[in-house]
Amino acid sequence: MGHAPPVRRIRHHPAERVIPGTAAHEASHDAKELIVDLSTVAFCDSSGLSALVYALRRCRNTSTHLILTGVRGTQERWMTVTGLPRIFDRRPRVTDALPAAAG
Repeated sequence: MGHAPPVRRIRHHPAERVIPGTAAHEASHDAKELIVDLSTVAFCDSSGLSALVYALRRCRNTSTHLILTGVRGTQERWMTVTGLPRIFDRRPRVTDALPAAAG
Protein backbone atom coordinates (compact mmCIF):
# COMPACT_ATOMS: atom_id res chain seq x y z
CA MET A 1 0.00 0.00 0.00
CA GLY A 2 1.16 3.53 -0.74
CA HIS A 3 1.78 6.14 1.84
CA ALA A 4 -0.88 8.72 2.56
CA PRO A 5 -0.06 12.16 1.17
CA PRO A 6 1.34 14.61 3.69
CA VAL A 7 -1.18 16.74 5.53
CA ARG A 8 -0.08 20.19 6.52
CA ARG A 9 -1.52 21.75 9.63
CA ILE A 10 -0.88 25.41 10.24
CA ARG A 11 -1.58 27.58 13.22
CA HIS A 12 -1.83 31.29 13.00
CA HIS A 13 -2.90 34.26 15.02
CA PRO A 14 -6.69 34.64 14.91
CA ALA A 15 -6.34 38.10 13.37
CA GLU A 16 -4.12 36.83 10.56
CA ARG A 17 -5.95 36.85 7.25
CA VAL A 18 -5.37 34.39 4.47
CA ILE A 19 -3.64 36.87 2.21
CA PRO A 20 -0.37 36.80 0.28
CA GLY A 21 2.61 36.44 2.58
CA THR A 22 0.75 34.75 5.45
CA ALA A 23 1.30 31.21 6.68
CA ALA A 24 -2.09 30.04 5.36
CA HIS A 25 -1.39 31.51 1.94
CA GLU A 26 2.05 29.94 1.72
CA ALA A 27 0.76 26.56 2.92
CA SER A 28 -1.74 26.45 0.09
CA HIS A 29 1.10 26.55 -2.47
CA ASP A 30 2.66 23.16 -1.78
CA ALA A 31 0.07 21.16 0.11
CA LYS A 32 -2.45 18.85 -1.53
CA GLU A 33 -4.74 19.22 1.47
CA LEU A 34 -5.25 22.16 3.76
CA ILE A 35 -7.25 21.68 6.96
CA VAL A 36 -8.41 24.90 8.60
CA ASP A 37 -9.42 24.23 12.21
CA LEU A 38 -11.83 26.91 13.42
CA SER A 39 -12.63 25.24 16.74
CA THR A 40 -10.68 27.82 18.77
CA VAL A 41 -11.79 30.86 16.76
CA ALA A 42 -14.11 32.83 19.03
CA PHE A 43 -15.27 35.40 16.47
CA CYS A 44 -15.63 35.38 12.71
CA ASP A 45 -17.38 38.15 10.81
CA SER A 46 -17.84 38.81 7.10
CA SER A 47 -14.13 39.67 6.76
CA GLY A 48 -13.19 36.27 8.15
CA LEU A 49 -15.61 34.52 5.81
CA SER A 50 -14.20 36.51 2.89
CA ALA A 51 -10.72 35.31 3.85
CA LEU A 52 -11.98 31.70 3.87
CA VAL A 53 -13.59 32.12 0.44
CA TYR A 54 -10.33 33.64 -0.83
CA ALA A 55 -8.42 30.67 0.60
CA LEU A 56 -10.86 28.26 -1.06
CA ARG A 57 -10.39 29.99 -4.42
CA ARG A 58 -6.58 29.84 -4.04
CA CYS A 59 -6.77 26.18 -3.08
CA ARG A 60 -8.92 25.34 -6.08
CA ASN A 61 -6.48 27.17 -8.36
CA THR A 62 -3.61 25.03 -7.01
CA SER A 63 -5.58 21.74 -6.86
CA THR A 64 -5.49 21.79 -3.07
CA HIS A 65 -8.36 20.24 -1.08
CA LEU A 66 -9.52 22.70 1.62
CA ILE A 67 -11.37 21.24 4.60
CA LEU A 68 -12.89 23.35 7.39
CA THR A 69 -13.22 21.81 10.85
CA GLY A 70 -14.73 23.02 14.08
CA VAL A 71 -17.26 25.41 12.51
CA ARG A 72 -19.70 26.38 15.24
CA GLY A 73 -21.80 29.17 16.74
CA THR A 74 -21.55 32.50 14.95
CA GLN A 75 -19.41 30.98 12.20
CA GLU A 76 -22.11 28.40 11.50
CA ARG A 77 -24.84 31.05 11.39
CA TRP A 78 -22.85 33.34 9.07
CA MET A 79 -22.07 30.43 6.76
CA THR A 80 -25.69 29.29 6.65
CA VAL A 81 -27.04 32.78 5.94
CA THR A 82 -24.55 33.27 3.10
CA GLY A 83 -24.99 29.78 1.62
CA LEU A 84 -21.34 28.84 2.14
CA PRO A 85 -21.95 25.29 3.45
CA ARG A 86 -22.60 24.25 -0.16
CA ILE A 87 -19.09 25.19 -1.32
CA PHE A 88 -16.92 24.15 1.63
CA ASP A 89 -15.97 20.63 2.66
CA ARG A 90 -16.65 20.71 6.41
CA ARG A 91 -15.98 18.16 9.14
CA PRO A 92 -16.75 18.37 12.87
CA ARG A 93 -13.17 17.76 14.06
CA VAL A 94 -9.65 17.65 12.65
CA THR A 95 -9.58 13.90 13.29
CA ASP A 96 -12.63 13.57 11.02
CA ALA A 97 -10.85 15.51 8.27
CA LEU A 98 -7.64 13.46 8.31
CA PRO A 99 -9.14 10.42 6.54
CA ALA A 100 -10.62 12.73 3.87
CA ALA A 101 -7.27 14.43 3.39
CA ALA A 102 -5.46 11.10 3.13
CA GLY A 103 -7.78 9.63 0.55
